[in-house]
Parts: sequence; structure tokens; C-alpha cells
Amino acid sequence: AENGYAFAEATPTINTNKEEKIVDINIHISKGDLVYINRVTIKGNTRTRDKVIRRELLVTEQGIFDSKALRQSHQRLQRLDYFEDINITPEPTADKTKMDVNVEVKEKPTGAFSVGAGYSSIDSIMFMAENSQNNCMGRGQRLALAGNISGTSARYNLGFTEPQFYDTQLLLGSDLYNWAR
Repeated sequence: AENGYAFAEATPTINTNKEEKIVDINIHISKGDLVYINRVTIKGNTRTRDKVIRRELLVTEQGIFDSKALRQSHQRLQRLDYFEDINITPEPTADKTKMDVNVEVKEKPTGAFSVGAGYSSIDSIMFMAENSQNNCMGRGQRLALAGNISGTSARYNLGFTEPQFYDTQLLLGSDLYNWAR
């Protein structure tokens, strides 16, 4: 199945020799037809764009079926941490040489808001707050705004990260900050 033969069949033939206590097992393997991916359908993504999900898939439409690539695609989608549940299901079509792949996801909240307060001998009373979104506008980008205010300093930070700059393996990030002491 990793080489495109989704419907390969293995039929064992067992011959036993009780006198010599030997068992011969012959396995007849029929590869069947080479199977291609017909269509990749994505369901359940109410926020995340199809493009973000498709770039994590290692199978493509009109490409050769690969069961290992489907498992790795599932792992890659889990690593995004945007989804509660992910199901990738191959589905046979009327044409035995083609198979559809259904990707069904259930989204989860990807934002975080935190506040805090503290005291130190240097800064006196401190207040901290951060608001971040790991799947900003469903594009897979990270946007975070943080602020720390104390009796002697004030720090503000706005950060943006694009994990796949122009659909390449390059990560691009920038931070704007202001720090007064």
C-alpha cells in the first residue's frame, strides 16, 4: 500500500509434514492495479483554510496512493494543534485505479489570554497580560500581543510568525517592541 497498490492481496498456502514436523508456508501476492488519488475532500474546517490543511498533506490529487504518507499526514495535522479530532479516510471509487481521500477535522480554540500580577524588590508591583492566536484568521499564522507594566519599567511586544513563508519551508517572524525603564 505504500507503493500505490492499495488493493494488494496476499494468500497463504500451508503444507504441513507431521512426520518431519515441518510446515511450509507459501504466500502468493497479487499486487493488483496501481491506485491513484482522485480527489482530496476536506470537511469540518470552519475556521482554518483548506490551504493550511492541504500543505500538511503528503498526498496530492492525481498522485500515487501511499498509506504511509496518509499516516504521516495525520501526524503533521496533529502537530499543528488546531484540531481536536482528525480522520483521514481513503474511499474507493467506481474506477478501481482511483481512490478518494476524505479529511475530516474538528477544530478547537487556538487562542490564549493570560493575565498576572507580582511583586519584586526591583520593579515593585508588576502587571502582565498577553493575548495570542496560533491560527490567526485561519491562515496558520501566529499573532501575539504582550504587555508588562511595573513601577520602574514598561514592556510591550507585538509578534507575528508566518510558519510557511510563500508556501516554502521558511519560517518568517517579526517582533515590534517598546521597552522603557
